Amino acid sequence: MRGRVLVAALIAIVLVVLAGAAVFAYSTGQTAAQHAAAQQQLESVRQRNNAVRDSLTDPGLQAEFRNINSLQEARTAMGDYRAKLGGAIKTVENKLAELRQERDRLRAASRNPLLFTNRQELDRDRTRVEAATDAFESAEQFLTIADNHAKVSNAILAAVLEIDNINAYVEANNVSGAAALVPQLKQQLQSTATAAQGVNSPPPMRALIDALSRFAADMEQALAALQSNDNAALARLEPGFRADVDAVNKAFDAQAINAAIHQQLDPYRVRYQAEMQKAGFTTTV
Repeated sequence: MRGRVLVAALIAIVLVVLAGAAVFAYSTGQTAAQHAAAQQQLESVRQRNNAVRDSLTDPGLQAEFRNINSLQEARTAMGDYRAKLGGAIKTVENKLAELRQERDRLRAASRNPLLFTNRQELDRDRTRVEAATDAFESAEQFLTIADNHAKVSNAILAAVLEIDNINAYVEANNVSGAAALVPQLKQQLQSTATAAQGVNSPPPMRALIDALSRFAADMEQALAALQSNDNAALARLEPGFRADVDAVNKAFDAQAINAAIHQQLDPYRVRYQAEMQKAGFTTTV
């Protein structure tokens, strides 16, 4: 009887040892796989860092606007810049989706009691991937806001071009042709103002849109007075119209608009830099 008990005990011990070895092997294999996947994602982040970093700086836009000689060229350059932003946004969004999946897998692994081998290595991977994810989230927010600003700026340029077209009709003594363009201009400015509110455009940009909208409304009245040869109405409208022109010139302050945009966007750039450093990458954004 004692022999049987001893054999049973030995078998139980062997089974425990085998089970323990199996669990250890499972843990080792799984943590190694998790580590390899994390390293692959981090290497991909490293490869994309320079491109993302460059998209968070101004030289791209400055290059597009170098040697601009007309409003139409400026609008074309802004469109080209938006196309580049669109490519950068797509790159960041695609990588961000992968990083979020890897982050969630690593977080789940850190809560798994069966994954007990190489725990410190796995925790380091999770910390780095979390930081990289935060960095790319900041880049996505930066680029999305910048693209919205570029979209509104392009609409403003389109409105100014339309005003230029109206002035050309007036200078050619074609008042009817000029007046016919104003309703379209007013609608365009209304749509631009709505878009600017929706994307939280900086106050100086919204002030410019408001000034252009008042100018367009008063210009419509002035053109109507011209068409009807109503000199009294023209005299009454002249002070307000001149004030509108002064307001537009004052609001067309590229330096103030640029400063406001920087104030809005710079925190995302700074956060990108800080989180990339936490992830183990050097950046000079």
